[in-house]
Amino acid sequence: MSVREEIDEMIQEMNPDAMFMDGLDDAIIGIGCQYTGTPLVVYSATKIIESLMKGDDGMDYETAQEHYGFNIACAYVGEGTPIIVEDWIIGKSSLSVV
Repeated sequence: MSVREEIDEMIQEMNPDAMFMDGLDDAIIGIGCQYTGTPLVVYSATKIIESLMKGDDGMDYETAQEHYGFNIACAYVGEGTPIIVEDWIIGKSSLSVV
């Protein structure tokens, strides 16, 4: 069973209105919610960009990052819109987004 299938099976019991992003199954990292919110599918921003680079279009890093920023990160399609976690790396001198 794939990660998407497992998450879909679990989330349907908790929130049947939760949505998935097409073609980005490799970027799913789990289920999450805010304190009083309903559970939603959670994606990794870094993994989304990596998926865009590996996908049929084979985007380079800059194009994938731009596509992510303009078409995915800002998308809201209702209360079932997935959560995207920005991955942070703690560097030697600062904190930065991957």
